[in-house]
Amino acid sequence: MQNSRPFYLRDNEFFIALITLICIFSIATYFGKYGLGEQSTKGIGKPSRWCEVTQPGLVRKPINTFSNLDFIVIGLLILIQIGKDESRTTQSTNNPIIGRNLYAQFYGIAAIFLDPGSMAMHATHTDWGGWIDRVSMVCYITFPVCYNLARAFKWPKKTFSIVYLITNIAWP
Repeated sequence: MQNSRPFYLRDNEFFIALITLICIFSIATYFGKYGLGEQSTKGIGKPSRWCEVTQPGLVRKPINTFSNLDFIVIGLLILIQIGKDESRTTQSTNNPIIGRNLYAQFYGIAAIFLDPGSMAMHATHTDWGGWIDRVSMVCYITFPVCYNLARAFKWPKKTFSIVYLITNIAWP
């Protein structure tokens, strides 16, 4: 049976993520252009630790800044697939990450968050950009750890959520 709901309601995880990304990029561009903190002028014209020459301007390391866009694409594809998997359940697939459920949503969001974090560091060349980058990496890396612990110890989804969120708040 075909789902009769409109695609923007059926794939709400995707559209929420897309709207959030547009807002994040708009705010980051505004603050980058009109100043939120001061960009470091250290290393302008010299290769950085990430092999790209640091440039003056809004985006300090353009290749490193835009090379992670694939994480956004993959994360959005995961969220699109969640909408298509609505009829599939954990019981029918024997896989708790398939279908529209908390685990798939957390993973898709963690994958998407990797790119804005990396972009903040490489584009701004600031301490706060580096901090956001570390937070995004920790969120992505701790997902499989918490997910596997939840499966091994048969945690309910609420326990997984609490452990995952506390881990990511406490770690960075």
